[in-house]
Amino acid sequence: MMQGVSHICAPYCYRCELGLEYPSCDIACARQLEKEIENQGPETVAAFIGEPVMGAGGCIPPVPEYWPMIRSICDKYGVLLIADEVINGFGRTGKWFACEHWDLEPDIMTMAKNISGCYVPLGATIVKGELAEKLPLFMHVFTFSGHAVACAASLAAIGVMEKENMVEHAAEVGQYMLEGLKTLDKHPIVGEVRGLGMIMAVELVKDKKTKEVFTAREAIPDMVAKRMLDYGVFVRSGGGNGSVVEIAPVYTFTKKDADTVVEALDKSLTDAEKTM
Repeated sequence: MMQGVSHICAPYCYRCELGLEYPSCDIACARQLEKEIENQGPETVAAFIGEPVMGAGGCIPPVPEYWPMIRSICDKYGVLLIADEVINGFGRTGKWFACEHWDLEPDIMTMAKNISGCYVPLGATIVKGELAEKLPLFMHVFTFSGHAVACAASLAAIGVMEKENMVEHAAEVGQYMLEGLKTLDKHPIVGEVRGLGMIMAVELVKDKKTKEVFTAREAIPDMVAKRMLDYGVFVRSGGGNGSVVEIAPVYTFTKKDADTVVEALDKSLTDAEKTM
């Protein structure tokens, strides 16, 4: 919504905005970046920014080719690549940073949330050395820049994550839980199950073939989420089109906890289907 910012379609294979199918699509969603840069004029494009794994958009991991192609296009036109790791970073996807899944090296990386274990608000930005060296000296401060308490909390949280191998644990339990969630495809209202590490989603649909979403009045995803509370599990409904049940467990989740979530969702889906 910012002035001067243009967009390309998301790497959302389940609902491809271009009406194509992977892999015959030739990753057209990534190639769209090159077309947009040329359309805007390469000399006018400062940077491309995106989440390695889209979070609030509905938990959407891209296909393996997507980010390497984006990196190549940015390099071709001299456009900076900014990775938004605010949600993804510090273990959420089963690696310290989601970029690692594709050996992606961004020029700039934004971080927050799990950088401090979410105990104390903290945000940070990493910039490549060659870029930092070219920045002119300028006086620009924020009220809480370099906040000592927030930084101490972050160091403590990162220390625990390293000591207890929590990122590796998140990858293992996350994969186990994703496999469990995929068994729920038996439900007629489950369109797609997707995820990476400890960020996953179940997209609900009226019809598996047409992928029609539920209306706000029907509010089936909300109904499922509320029903899960009765089974002792908190999830969030919403996503990009309002039909996604998003699940983002804490890193201390065990496989037993994962089973509890899958069972609760299974029951909640059944309950919702009965009302239909």
